[in-house]
Amino acid sequence: MVCGTNQRLQYSLNHRFAGRPDIRIHRYVADMCWTTDRYLTKPGNISTTEAVGKGLPMVLADAVATYEEQNKIIFIAQAAL
Repeated sequence: MVCGTNQRLQYSLNHRFAGRPDIRIHRYVADMCWTTDRYLTKPGNISTTEAVGKGLPMVLADAVATYEEQNKIIFIAQAAL
């Protein structure tokens, strides 16, 4: 899992998944979209477009901005095709 700059989340996840060798917690990963096999993200513009381009399965978190809600609707509709 990648927490970005959220140190509290990283600390919490490190403790929650301690002793789980199948789960790794990272603070920041350059080119993260190219180093994973699934992607949990909010439906922003750039990262979701990169994930689609790579063919990564995505889990979309709740949208924050209006455009993110529109992106979420579009990505879900495309996944259903």
